Amino acid sequence: MYEQFPSHLRDGIARLGDDPEFEDVHAALSTPVDERGLTRRRFLQAAAATGGATALSFGPLSKMAAAITPLGEGDPILIVVQLGGGNDGVNTVVPALDPAYARMRRATSVASRAISLGEGGLYLHPALPKLAARYRQRKVAIVRGVGNVALEHSHVDAMATWMAGTASPDRSTGWIGRLLDTMPDSNEGLRGVALDAAVPLHMLGTRCEVSALGATGPFGSNRSRGAEVALFDALTKMGAGTGRGGWSDAIGGVNKLTMERASDFATAFAGGGPTDDSLSAQLYRAARVINANVGVRVLGATLASFDTHRDQAWMHNHLLEDFDAAIDGFYRTLDPRWADQVVIMTFSEFGRRAADNGSGTDHGTSAPLFVIGDRVRGGLHGTQPSMTDLDSRGDLRVHVDFRTVYASVLGGWMGVDPKPILGADYGSIGLFTSRPAPPRHPYTPAESKFSPFRDAGAFIDQQYDDFLGRLPTPANRARWITRVRTGQTSIPSALREFYYAGSYARAGAEINRIMFCLTGGPATFEQLQRWMPMRESMGLRAVVAEMIHHPVARGRYTRLWGYDLVDRLNRHMTGIAPSKATVDYWFPKINGNQENGSVDFITAVSSTPSAKVRYHLEAVAACGHTAMLRRAPASSQARLWGSRLRAGESTSSMFWYFYRVPEYRRRFG
Repeated sequence: MYEQFPSHLRDGIARLGDDPEFEDVHAALSTPVDERGLTRRRFLQAAAATGGATALSFGPLSKMAAAITPLGEGDPILIVVQLGGGNDGVNTVVPALDPAYARMRRATSVASRAISLGEGGLYLHPALPKLAARYRQRKVAIVRGVGNVALEHSHVDAMATWMAGTASPDRSTGWIGRLLDTMPDSNEGLRGVALDAAVPLHMLGTRCEVSALGATGPFGSNRSRGAEVALFDALTKMGAGTGRGGWSDAIGGVNKLTMERASDFATAFAGGGPTDDSLSAQLYRAARVINANVGVRVLGATLASFDTHRDQAWMHNHLLEDFDAAIDGFYRTLDPRWADQVVIMTFSEFGRRAADNGSGTDHGTSAPLFVIGDRVRGGLHGTQPSMTDLDSRGDLRVHVDFRTVYASVLGGWMGVDPKPILGADYGSIGLFTSRPAPPRHPYTPAESKFSPFRDAGAFIDQQYDDFLGRLPTPANRARWITRVRTGQTSIPSALREFYYAGSYARAGAEINRIMFCLTGGPATFEQLQRWMPMRESMGLRAVVAEMIHHPVARGRYTRLWGYDLVDRLNRHMTGIAPSKATVDYWFPKINGNQENGSVDFITAVSSTPSAKVRYHLEAVAACGHTAMLRRAPASSQARLWGSRLRAGESTSSMFWYFYRVPEYRRRFG
């Protein structure tokens, strides 16, 4: 019995009983992250649990840690929101002017407060004002009369059918999982994310790895947990060079990179957003993950329970309020540059009966689905079910097979052939005006993986030269070639690792941070080439002694004396006014010898916590740009990248961008 389901789900399904609640069914049809092989969540946890880097070096963890490839400008992103329990479509998209609605919905009518769509005689539930505004902008498609022609009323059967999305009775995988299976690196990179503590059936495939990103976040994401932060930071430091040769450094490097991947992923939990299990919190995390650009293509969220047999007036309103706020909050959190690459679609295992039961509504059949995004063909699609022409059981008739909507999204948005995924040809609805524009500077699988370099060796040699200023030893060169050829390390991850291994990260970022404070912009390529070795051989003071002669710095400070100079320097270095103790200590030193005193002051203050974070991300961006393009970025460009990193974008994504710009490729003919 239940052979059509994955073996690890069968026991839970068998225990459901005759009349299970939605929550029990959803749990039974989901895979906890510690029961399905090595999920990404386990990868993040194992990064801490192993303690030693050796366990991460040669198993799948090291490959997963390094294989995250950021998305390009033409890569579509899909968010699937399950309205679990059976959403009442009649009260979501309301035929408020239909006399049959008034007659059949005496206890649950929302007609008096519903929001007009301005077409089709239809209205939205009064709890959806923000969605209505988006609809008027033609950014919401409403597909009416969607359902399963098999007319299943059981939560278990209906939910499994919608999740599987196949023409056959097989329930071993889900339609999103099979979509992920078509992506070449879905078993290595972070392509699918369930915004919950478990992975639901519709996201299970045969080869893909899907993350579960619940409300608590991955290890190391909560910087208020002292013990966790200490362990995370200690494990990261263990990844530094060991000084014991290439073999030991390779092991340490894997541990460091693994923790960095966890750190990238943890940006979804930064920024003070909601931290509960509401849909608003889930879609906040979704936006943060997309902003970080760690390669995610598909995300799954859940809002429940819509199983409103009773007390529907309050419960349905409460759920749709969360839905409305969640969609609005998602787009407010999402970096605008991603807006036309994202589509949100909803599904629910069935609708509700045409007539209410005096307090709520019972299980029914068809209901509308929402498809939301900047590139959707906004408006009404499908056929509005009649409230008088019901089927033999008194249910609304199904006019659009739910798999037709899936096929439309798979083909029209994700750009894949839906037939192998769904098992049959279900046709299509024109739900989209266009797909995301292809990259302005195309980088396709048909192109050499290491373009503009002839092969992996040339790529590695150039990164050693750019970031480390030397050629690799034969052993290190061979090790790196193996890592990038086999996919253990993606190109963006390799660029990031080279950056953090060299002088740009150790000395260059510190120099640029101080240059931003003193001059408002980064050091030039030539200045960094002179000052980085000077910083490492002679100390920071020697570099600062040259910096203060920069024309901008001289214009800012040479006419200031005493307190005014201390105040101006402190504000520029730290962003705050100096304390009385600071003024009392430095005033006589600077007054006695302005140049030497200023150099000593800048050198000392630059190591304080407030100075270390001021312009740090702008400095990192400027160093990466300078190393790869052999020129400093404009101050405005460095500040833009600093703001993007501060908003959650990963440094590997930034390096990937620099790698793909024409200017970088022109360096190599």
